[in-house]
Amino acid sequence: MVMEAAIESAVDRTLAQPGVKGVLCSDAQGLCLSARNELSSSQSGFVTSIAVRAANLEPGQPSPAVTIESDRFNVLVRQHGDFTLAVKKESS
Repeated sequence: MVMEAAIESAVDRTLAQPGVKGVLCSDAQGLCLSARNELSSSQSGFVTSIAVRAANLEPGQPSPAVTIESDRFNVLVRQHGDFTLAVKKESS
């Protein structure tokens, strides 16, 4: 219960940031732990896969951030320990 509350609190704080349209958090196996607004639980495996593959580019180094850009939005994907976080923002 404590971990779930911490995840939901972090998601709430992220959603409160200007321009943020959605947040997704998944575990190391791609299981959705939280998905809000314009990101859905059905995307959690895909998001985790992106983060894992990006981390394999430089093994032993901190996990890189991956940005997916479109004309309307950007999605930032990054591993944090055993978790993967995706944040969808308005395109600037």
